[in-house]
Amino acid sequence: MKTISFALSILLMLIIPSISFAWGREGHIIIAEMAYQMLSKSAKDKLVSYLGNTSLEEASVWMDEQRGNNQYNYLTTTHYINIEKGGKMDPFQKNNIYTELNEVINDLESSKTLSPSDFKTDLMILIHLVGDIHQPLHDGYANDRGGNKINVSLLGSTTNLHSAWDGGMINRLNLTKEQILPLYSKLSKSELDQIKAINIPNWIYDSRKYLDNIYAFSDNNLDQEYVQKSKPILEEQLMKAAIRLSVVLEKVLANKTINPVKETTISVNKSNEPITAAEASKHIGETLTVCDKVYGTKYLESSSSAPTFLNLGSAYPNSPFSVVIFGKDRPNFKEKPELYYDNKKVCVSGLIKEYKGKPEMILTVENEIRIEN
Repeated sequence: MKTISFALSILLMLIIPSISFAWGREGHIIIAEMAYQMLSKSAKDKLVSYLGNTSLEEASVWMDEQRGNNQYNYLTTTHYINIEKGGKMDPFQKNNIYTELNEVINDLESSKTLSPSDFKTDLMILIHLVGDIHQPLHDGYANDRGGNKINVSLLGSTTNLHSAWDGGMINRLNLTKEQILPLYSKLSKSELDQIKAINIPNWIYDSRKYLDNIYAFSDNNLDQEYVQKSKPILEEQLMKAAIRLSVVLEKVLANKTINPVKETTISVNKSNEPITAAEASKHIGETLTVCDKVYGTKYLESSSSAPTFLNLGSAYPNSPFSVVIFGKDRPNFKEKPELYYDNKKVCVSGLIKEYKGKPEMILTVENEIRIEN
């Protein structure tokens, strides 16, 4: 795989017309966990078998975490579909969420030519995109990039409309699967049958019916009243996504057997002791705590994903380990991370990933980082 410079990576993010992520980590995990609870015992066993060493939580956000991975550049535009207001979906439009979902469902159902590795990749794409399609702004308008170009204030925090619906309001409302699952039992049989129907165009238009509600704010201000009015929409869409994901998973796993291929187990730090930034490269794929000093930060506000970088262990470009906070998650931090954590010793907890040959950790909420005295 060819490598590209950091500057070119940023340039590509700026020129690609509509890169966006849906629901944020919390929303995708809620959907995946609720769907898993709805599965039959047989489907649960098969799903766990095919995911191997990858947890359901990791699988649900895998697509979002492939940013900068040239191997999966073809997936960049498959998180969404653009349909202008009053328009209809073009079934011949390529490389969008509609075409990709159809393709992976068909591949998973037939799967005769799929290797276990490809089957797993398609499963992770399926789990993620069924979530994405239920975030209404991922079935939105091209002219504002699904709300990405609309700057708003969410209860006093600067963000954009898309990010507010990705995860900002989910975090502010502290939504959990325990709150949403009881809504399932309140559905009538006819309502449940309608939701369970596997009809991707209907899923898209069902999500789009909320766009007028989403744009119903004034002075770019998403106040408490707006957030409370949005809560039932968020709950309903998360629930529908979980129900539909469970139905599709049952369908594609119905005629499958337990995956006979066993993956190599990833080594773990059994002591659970924190490691230093310099040691992080030896623990790619592990969920650990890394403690070290922050030697410089960077907030790329003008970038499409507006990431904040914290360099641990040494200053950029010699830092052995980086922490990344994407713009959509900044509202989850009370202080500006690039200022608050600079030149302090911190401990961060989460999954250590590899990006362009170096270890990094993506943080989404404030309790994943603490300052050491």
